[in-house]
Amino acid sequence: MMTTMQKINRLILFLVIIGVAGFITMRLVQHKQTPQRLIQASGGAVVDVVTAQSTRLHLQVTGTGLVKPLLEVDVAPQVSGAVVFTAPSLVQSGFFKKGEVLFKIEDTDSILALEQAKAEFARAELEFAQIEGLAEIARQEWQLLSETETRPNPLVMYEPQLASGRGMVSSARAKVKLAGLDVQRTIVTAPFNCFIRSKNVDMGQYVRDGNVVLNLVGTDQAEIMVPLALADLGMISVAGSAGTHGSPVTVRLEIGGVTHRWQGYVDRFGGEIDATSRMRDVIVEVDDPYVLQEKSPHTSPLVVGSFVNVDIDGRGYDNVFEISRMGLRDNETVWIAKPDSTLEIRAVQVLRRNQTSVIIREGLEDGDRVILTPLRGAAQGMKLRVQEGNPS
Repeated sequence: MMTTMQKINRLILFLVIIGVAGFITMRLVQHKQTPQRLIQASGGAVVDVVTAQSTRLHLQVTGTGLVKPLLEVDVAPQVSGAVVFTAPSLVQSGFFKKGEVLFKIEDTDSILALEQAKAEFARAELEFAQIEGLAEIARQEWQLLSETETRPNPLVMYEPQLASGRGMVSSARAKVKLAGLDVQRTIVTAPFNCFIRSKNVDMGQYVRDGNVVLNLVGTDQAEIMVPLALADLGMISVAGSAGTHGSPVTVRLEIGGVTHRWQGYVDRFGGEIDATSRMRDVIVEVDDPYVLQEKSPHTSPLVVGSFVNVDIDGRGYDNVFEISRMGLRDNETVWIAKPDSTLEIRAVQVLRRNQTSVIIREGLEDGDRVILTPLRGAAQGMKLRVQEGNPS
């Protein structure tokens, strides 16, 4: 059993320990130092950049269009009659060279009319010769018998008869030419290299002058109407008056998984701007689309009615910059990371926008660090930190 004295000693020891601990704690509180707040300087917004580098670019303008014939005519005979001959190739999609016979019309009536016209011409010449003889006799008699120098009556000198005779001869000569033309017109030929789009004439059919019997499509050239934005027109050149071609064009068409290509050129611009789309047609021409020439540059025909893609070689530009579309900001501006790591908002002139990039014509210099990172609240002079490992 613990005695009373032992309990008092333990209590005193406990109080001494508590007092010493309290004293030490008080001294520590009295001599403690308040910690200083460390203010960390901001390094700026972290950005990715790309270094601008000028180059020469040959721009390309792309579009789509429908292949159409450059020449297309309706053929109607100029004389009436029964068809007595048709060419073996006179079928739909049959090809003809310029001057080849398409069909012939019976020419009996035309030949008879020509012979009759020739007879009338001979008769008119005879009558005129007789009048000339009478006029010469009258002139000589007047000179022998007249004692005055007054002008004789025109009727006496056969002047009206001579004028009428000349007119009759001219009229008869014209009838001979017209009858000869009718004979020639019984043979209908191809006016240019072509194929038959549609026909309404056969052997034995009676055709009337002026009635359309054939539709011909030219094969020497085809044209493609390509609508383009007005901004693209300045990059394209058209054919010149001296026979020079415009911008080269590659025409593409995928058939059965194989891409076929043809070479053409820009010939001219359309005459108006579409009021709805605000676009203007560019007319592309392709020579020998049906590969009919011996030294054709193509290997497969470009058929009229095909819907094709076109790549137009635009003009070349020096000292332009191509950057990612991410680098172009609102109001035609870019953000530049200056050497002192601050932001500069700079206006630029955009030459062309592509799907993933833009072409800058003015406003950039070699070595400019164009910011690609989007920034909220970007302002002139904003502090930046170019992220390590990115192009700079």
